[in-house]
Amino acid sequence: MITVARFARGIAIVGALAALTPFANAATLITNVNGWTATATAADTHQAVESKRFGALLMDASGRVVDTGDEATLIERALTLGEPVEELDGGGRFLMPGVIDAHGHFTNLGFGALRLNVTGIRSLAETV
Repeated sequence: MITVARFARGIAIVGALAALTPFANAATLITNVNGWTATATAADTHQAVESKRFGALLMDASGRVVDTGDEATLIERALTLGEPVEELDGGGRFLMPGVIDAHGHFTNLGFGALRLNVTGIRSLAETV
């Protein structure tokens, strides 16, 4: 038999779990942010990286970034996703989606150029 206390405890646990995963089945619109991202149009501008500032970010229910831009435009875009949209206020904080880690290990590249590359050689006779 389920008592009222046990039922209430079960409801509290379900509520706590729901709070830990608040937007699992909904798109998320984060507004009021000071956002920055690098765009894919750098080749068009002949720059190494083109910066894009934005005030809002829209993600679909799977967590993929759909678009960045101004709040009014992204509210319109969110309506086209066909899924519920949760809105979060970023409180004016800095937001940079993704991890951008473009770098090189130039020292290793230089040392590699000083070594003899014997990749693919199967015998000493092939080296002469």
